[in-house]
Amino acid sequence: MIQHFLIISETGDYLFSRDYEGKNHTDLSLLSGFISAIRNFAESIGEGQIRTMVIANRKWLYTTKQQLIGICISDQEDSDDLIKMHFLIPLLNQFIEEYNQELVNHNGEYTVFDSFQEITDTQKEVYRAQAAEESVDLTTRQTLTLQGAIELINLDNLSLVLRHAANHKLVLVGDDFLTKKLGGLVQSLIPIHVTSELNAYTDLYISNKYPNNSEIEFSTFNVDNRGWTKQKYYTATYEKQLIQSILKKKGLGEMDLILIFRKNYLEFIDVVTEYINVIWKYKNQSNLARELGNIEKDKHKIEFLHEYIHKNIGIDVEDFLKKSKRR
Repeated sequence: MIQHFLIISETGDYLFSRDYEGKNHTDLSLLSGFISAIRNFAESIGEGQIRTMVIANRKWLYTTKQQLIGICISDQEDSDDLIKMHFLIPLLNQFIEEYNQELVNHNGEYTVFDSFQEITDTQKEVYRAQAAEESVDLTTRQTLTLQGAIELINLDNLSLVLRHAANHKLVLVGDDFLTKKLGGLVQSLIPIHVTSELNAYTDLYISNKYPNNSEIEFSTFNVDNRGWTKQKYYTATYEKQLIQSILKKKGLGEMDLILIFRKNYLEFIDVVTEYINVIWKYKNQSNLARELGNIEKDKHKIEFLHEYIHKNIGIDVEDFLKKSKRR
């Protein structure tokens, strides 16, 4: 999962930052050593190429063009090639195209580049969709079928498992065999990151005991007793309706059903880009709710969209709507 994106000049001047983790990685006092290192060997990077550096649990990828350096901080499990093709290089190219005049006359004021945030968010969704199609991990194991998962934990719980993994952080606790089979199904159905430890990058974490981590907010489902120890969401109607519609299809194998679910899910996620564009276009206007309503009217899908955007992009849609009503 992409955590942070920055653009700096080869001389170390900070230009733009988009933080998806909620921590201040853009503090120049913290980045000075890293920027100095880049400045020392920037000439050896070569335009359009990627270099990688691993610091703690994060992977730093960077590329250069026209005396600018684009930096992406991501989970170690993310593909360098996918980040390069679908996030880092496209964004650096768009930044140069969008702000060509401002870069020529730059006087050190970086707020002139704030509007690039919208483009960055849109490109992140493009990358996420591509990464989902390339996703491998638990899905390489034999997974439960949709019907098998319903028989194991029931339809409502399966829907909630999907909601928490996509829009929060989910820990599956219980028998190693069952949790991994259920986790494999979840990862087959939706684009998520399964991590080997519970951390800021986790969408789904599997354990045979309740994790002791007070720094990360997460929800926990016990597969053995089919109960929630901690949960953020209490309904997942969109996912439930989607599963029910898939199961009505006749003459299809289990893998076909899973692939159809994933296809429908990803097609709906594509609405996120349009949704965000409308938010930024009408965020200071009283007709924001009406414009968003033109995109999606189903209240259960809207609920899912708002939760998904808040978790994955950091935008509180409800807050924007409240502010727009006061105008």
